Amino acid sequence: MRHDPPMPLPGLFGLVLISFVLGALAALATGRRRSAFTGTAAALAGGLAAPWLWAQAGWPVTTVWMVLGAAAASAVVLTGLAALLPRR
Repeated sequence: MRHDPPMPLPGLFGLVLISFVLGALAALATGRRRSAFTGTAAALAGGLAAPWLWAQAGWPVTTVWMVLGAAAASAVVLTGLAALLPRR
């Protein structure tokens, strides 16, 4: 049986780039293009907090997909909440 080494986690620069893309996609998905910064900030916060939060739950982060899932989920949730707020 072949065991591949785990995929390395992205560095800070990679996480910022990934967060920008996820934030833009979340803003497009919710229909609030001006919320791209909100989605980017939420994705960055989710990606930075994911390894610590998953470790606290007893599941160590072993793949980049776990970090991407947490970043995408936080971007969509916060951008969706921003879409529910009344516009000025």
